[in-house]
Amino acid sequence: MAPYDSDDDDRRRDRFPRERGYGADRNGGAVNNENVERRAPFKRSYPGPPRRDDDNAKRPRNDNDAGELLSLKAYAAEQNIALDAEELGEKYATYKDEYNKRICKQFFEAHKEEEWFKKRYHPTQLAASEAQRREAIVKRIEAYNKLSEMGYLSELSLDPTNARNVVRLLNAAAVLVNGGDDEKLERVMKMEITDAAVQDVLNDGLELPAESDKESEPSLLEWYAGIFIRCIPPSMTDNELHEVCQRYPGYNQLHFFPVQPETRWSRKAIAAFRTNVDLKDLCIGINGVRVKGSDLVAYLAPNTGERVRVSHPFINHKPIALAFLHKATKILALLDKKSGQFLGDAEEEQPEEIRKNIAIGFDYVSASTNPLIVKAREVLPKSLDDDEALRRADKIPDAADVVFERDERVIKVLDEITFYLRVVYSFDLFDYNRIDDEETLPNNLEMLHIRGQDIKPSSDDALPIFKKGALRIFEQEVQKQLEPFYTARFVSDAQLAALGTMDPESAVEELIKKNTVQLSEEKWLCPLSGKKFKGPEFIRKHITSKHMDAVDAVKAESLFFNNYLLDADRPCDTGSDAQESRVNDPRERRRMAPVRREERSPRKEPMRRFIAYKDLDAVEDSVPNPF
Repeated sequence: MAPYDSDDDDRRRDRFPRERGYGADRNGGAVNNENVERRAPFKRSYPGPPRRDDDNAKRPRNDNDAGELLSLKAYAAEQNIALDAEELGEKYATYKDEYNKRICKQFFEAHKEEEWFKKRYHPTQLAASEAQRREAIVKRIEAYNKLSEMGYLSELSLDPTNARNVVRLLNAAAVLVNGGDDEKLERVMKMEITDAAVQDVLNDGLELPAESDKESEPSLLEWYAGIFIRCIPPSMTDNELHEVCQRYPGYNQLHFFPVQPETRWSRKAIAAFRTNVDLKDLCIGINGVRVKGSDLVAYLAPNTGERVRVSHPFINHKPIALAFLHKATKILALLDKKSGQFLGDAEEEQPEEIRKNIAIGFDYVSASTNPLIVKAREVLPKSLDDDEALRRADKIPDAADVVFERDERVIKVLDEITFYLRVVYSFDLFDYNRIDDEETLPNNLEMLHIRGQDIKPSSDDALPIFKKGALRIFEQEVQKQLEPFYTARFVSDAQLAALGTMDPESAVEELIKKNTVQLSEEKWLCPLSGKKFKGPEFIRKHITSKHMDAVDAVKAESLFFNNYLLDADRPCDTGSDAQESRVNDPRERRRMAPVRREERSPRKEPMRRFIAYKDLDAVEDSVPNPF
C-alpha cells in the first residue's frame, strides 16, 4: 500500500468494480494482467483526522519495528542500573550491538526480494551492474578523447561569455556517447545555439552575440520530455513499470532514482516520452493505474530548455579556484580508481579496500596517471590542504575587504577537469551533484553548471573587492558539499562481527544438515530430491554434486547479506526513520496539525456577545469606528 492511501480508500474503491476497472476495462474488454489493474481516474480523498477526545486511538505499529535506540540514561532506567555503575558501559555497548544486529537482519529479510535491493547488494546483479557501468564509462572516455583529438577542446572555457560553445560541446559529446558518426558530429558543431539554452546567462545580465553564421537544425538532436512517476511500491519491478509505460505512445526509456527512507522506501522514476504526444493525457492515464495495491502518481517534469547555468562568481577568485581544483582532483582520482581507469602499475582494488584506504588517508592523487591530474599537480601548491586553508581564512576578520584575484592558469585546468568530470563520470562539480545511470535519463548530458562572472568594481577607478565574511561562508559550503565525494566510511572487522556476518561454508553446512532426515537406523531422506540413502555421508555427496543450484543459492545469500553489512551507508529502518516517515505522511501531518477553530470542542459556557460602545460626549473622530 502506498504511504498516502488507507484501507478505507481501498474499501470505497472495491464497492464499484465496474467503475474501478476490476474485471473489465472502460471499453468492456477483460483485463488479463493480474498485477496491474487499469481504472478510471478519480479524485483522491483522505480520511479525516481522528477525534482529539479519543484517548484510545493509537498509531498502528509494524511488527518488525525494532523501536528507537535507547539513550544511555533511558537504558539505565529501564534496566534499573545506576548511572555510575561499572558494568553500565559494557552492558549498554552489548545492547547497542544487539539492537543494530536486529534491525539490520529485519531490514534485510524485509527487502531482500525487492529488485532495487538486489541491484545494490546481490553478488550476481552487483557484478552485472558494475560491468555495465564500466562499459558506459569507457564509451564516455572514448567520446571525450575524440573531441580532444579533433581539437574541439583546445580552447575550452567555462566562462559565461563562452556559454554557447559549451552547449555545443555538450551536444557533441552526447552524439558520440549515443553512437553518432563523424558526419553528424561535424553538423552538430555547426548548429546554432538558441537563447533558450543559455537563458540563465542572459538573465545574469550578460549579452551574448547572436550566431548568424551557424545553421539551424532543430531536428538533428532528438530530445525527450520527462514524466515523473512517484509512489512506486518497493516490491514493483522495473519490467512491471516498463509495461505500464509501454501502453502509451512515444515511450522511450525509464530512469529510477534511489529509494529514500522518508518515503517508506517507495521509489521515484522519470519516464522519457517523445515531445510530439499529448503529455498531459499521458499523466492522466498513468495516474489511473493501480499496481500491487498502490496508485501511481505522474506529473510532467519541468523543462525550460536551459543547458547551462551560472554558478557563484567567487569561483573565479584564485584561492577558491585552487580549493575547487584541489577537491576536483581528489574526486577524479577516486572515480578513476573505482572504475579501473589510469591504474598504471597498481593493481585493481575491491570497493571495500578503496573505502578503507580513503578512510586511513591514502593519497590517490599522487599515484594517479590521469593526464589531467598530472597537469593539476603542476598548478596546485604542494602545501595546500583543506583544513590548513580554512585555518588561514579564520585569521582574517569577516569585516575585512578582500581584493578579487584571478589566475588564468588555475582556471584553465579547473575548466578542463570540470568538463571531464561531467562528460565521463556524470559529475557536475559546481552543482555538487553526481547522476547515476545518466544513460537512462530522458536526455544525456543535458545540463552543466559553469563559472559565474568576475567580481566587478563599484567604480571605474576602484578595485573589485568583497567582504571576507561572505567568502568564508562560501568556502565552508563548498567544503560541506564536496567532502562526501572524496571521503568514505568503512566497516571494521569488529563491527562486522558484531553485526553478525554470515559464513558461506557454514551456510552450506546448515543446508546439508537441514536436508538430512533420519527415517530409521539405516535409512536417511534428502527432502530436496525425495531420495533415500543408507547414511548421511551419502546425502552430503548427493547435495554437493546434484544440487549445486541450492548450494550456490545459500552461498550467494550469505554474500548478499555480507555486502549489505559492508556498506557503511546501508539503508535501515530505525525508530527515528519511522518517525520521519510519519511526519512526511500527509495524513500524519494533518493529524499532527493544530485543530481548526470550528473543530474544537464547544465551551462549557457560551462566549459573551460583543457589545459595541459609543461615548456620546466624545469629540467626533475622523477615523471610522472599526466596530
